[in-house]
Amino acid sequence: FPSHDRSRDEEIKTRTEKLAQSQLKIESLLQQVELQKAQINLLLEYQKLVRARYFAGRASLLELTNTEDELLSYKLELTRIEVSLYGLAVDASEAVGGNNLEALF
Repeated sequence: FPSHDRSRDEEIKTRTEKLAQSQLKIESLLQQVELQKAQINLLLEYQKLVRARYFAGRASLLELTNTEDELLSYKLELTRIEVSLYGLAVDASEAVGGNNLEALF
């Protein structure tokens, strides 16, 4: 049975390494999510200013649509980051046996 123990030890080592890698990536993505949300909040404020300037006749429609495009771009990137985050959470869950996804959040 020593080969069985060795095989089990290798599996535990592999799972532990996978979990550690996933946790590092998750932490990084969580930071990216926070930065992206902060950027979106700033862009929302800027969009309000541009919209007010547009309705006052001091900004062009192009300027207004450019701010909206930029805001949508940041929201799309946030969604992409969140999708990656969920994928890593599933990887981490698999590393701990596949039934502790709630423990990661």
